[in-house]
Amino acid sequence: MFENLLVSLSMKGSMRQITDLAFDSIDVDGSGGLDQSELEDIMLIVAKQIGVVPPTSEDLQNIMMQLDDDYDGIVSK
Repeated sequence: MFENLLVSLSMKGSMRQITDLAFDSIDVDGSGGLDQSELEDIMLIVAKQIGVVPPTSEDLQNIMMQLDDDYDGIVSK
């Protein structure tokens, strides 16, 4: 049981490193947060790569509202 906890904690740390690296690669201005234009840029690229319809401006506004925890217009790390 204790071994599973250690594996889980290790994986959680690795996932955090991966998500931090992904976040930083999207945060083109290095501000530590993603504004709507940075979010839009990456979502358009991903939509094109996987062959789905890109999000509309309304979709992006809704996504920002869900991800922006403190309602400052920035998705924080």
